[in-house]
Amino acid sequence: MIVEVSMELMCPSPIGILRINAAREGEAWVLSGITIGETDGSADADNNPGDKQLMSPDRLPPVLADVQAQLKAYFDGQLRRFAIPLANPRTVFQARLRAAMLNIPYGETASYAGLAREISSSPRAVGTGCGRNRIPIIVPCHRVVATTGLGGYSGGEGLRTKKDLLAHERRGL
Repeated sequence: MIVEVSMELMCPSPIGILRINAAREGEAWVLSGITIGETDGSADADNNPGDKQLMSPDRLPPVLADVQAQLKAYFDGQLRRFAIPLANPRTVFQARLRAAMLNIPYGETASYAGLAREISSSPRAVGTGCGRNRIPIIVPCHRVVATTGLGGYSGGEGLRTKKDLLAHERRGL
């Protein structure tokens, strides 16, 4: 019998409540997902912890405490590259796309078409893959843009969140 073990932490950020998920892969805890919540206060009280800590830091798997600390440093302008163990991608395509996104420098962007050429795919497949990225911010899909504009963004409040993340990084340069 296989039992999947996972934990979740919610923390506030400038772009909304972040729901951070960790899971066991073998003996190690890895970051398995981040969901960006609403920023306009529309979330109900059960889903919006505000400044409350849901679990004491000494009880968190180390990866959750590390993600929380590194995200705070990122939003404070003190961190440009994350060092977090990530859940394995589900497909070879996702692995190639993730590697390409992780190579986009802080404060810079790459086009869907450019990444498609880099990983021998199509811009549409890259866009779909970015939309399915389970670990936004850490795996910076917000840095992938269309050749004629921003493209799309599936996290938080969509393009507003993408613009906010890109503006945050530009300010930090």
